[in-house]
Amino acid sequence: DALGNVTEETVIITRSETTESTHRIEGATRYLTSIEVSRKAFKNSDWVIIVSGESATDSLLAGPLSVRLQAPILLTKKDGLTNDLVNEIKRLGASNAMIVGGNLPIPEQIAKDLEALGLKTERLGGKDRFETSVLVDAKVREISRVYDKAVIANAYTVFDALSMGSSAGKMGVGILLNDGKSISHIESALTSVDSVVLLGGKLVEAKSVEDMLENKNIKVERIFGATRYETAAAIANRFYDNPSTVILSNGVKPYDALSGTSLATKYDAPLLLTSADMLNDATRDYLMANSPKTAYVLGGELAIKESVKVEIENLLQ
Repeated sequence: DALGNVTEETVIITRSETTESTHRIEGATRYLTSIEVSRKAFKNSDWVIIVSGESATDSLLAGPLSVRLQAPILLTKKDGLTNDLVNEIKRLGASNAMIVGGNLPIPEQIAKDLEALGLKTERLGGKDRFETSVLVDAKVREISRVYDKAVIANAYTVFDALSMGSSAGKMGVGILLNDGKSISHIESALTSVDSVVLLGGKLVEAKSVEDMLENKNIKVERIFGATRYETAAAIANRFYDNPSTVILSNGVKPYDALSGTSLATKYDAPLLLTSADMLNDATRDYLMANSPKTAYVLGGELAIKESVKVEIENLLQ
């Protein structure tokens, strides 16, 4: 009847005004943002992964571990665990901690503090980023029992490895870091491998890398774009089939994306990048082509401005 129709109309109008499909997850700092991501992604977790919030070099390797341990990635400062971090570890009910990185980014005192909280603590940290990547990769494989595949990224291009973290975890491997010219640093990890995903174009990963791999009878699949934004979209296109959810992070500062992998895993969502004040073309094209229903924006307005969030929201409608 007439009254029913009016009610229905009112409901529809209210919904279109109040139901947002783009959600911001933020804390006042990168450390608090990692805690907010953990709260969103996990009711509880037996493991926590602790990485440095001051040096992304080793931290970017934690993504695949997060997938396999089903654990949040929490950022810490050098000078000790904050009350917020301790409270989050307690909320999760964790009994194990995995530190990714050497004693320089994460001093031994942090490990002692974790143990004092009753956590059994393990560290994956080599003498440099290459060795750390081999150690993390071996740990991921120990859990997944996958030995025939590998992912290789240039150690000096942070974002390719970050964008790939969740997908590598799904494959059951870590991300091996090389110098972009050779495989000498990571050769020990390739003994049983017969196929490699190589991240980046020939400026990032030289033809010589491909040649060295093919000489070992390893099949190479390159995934790349002209920019880090295009590479992230290319990874999303390769590993996600019309995802209903996407995660967006700042493409200049890596720290929010570090913790974002656990969210990407929870929602089976790709991690896309954008600049703070403008939605990048590659990212916009991906959103238009795939029409996801939900987006999570990581970090506050310094990381991704409200105008960008609104544009994402409009693309999702």
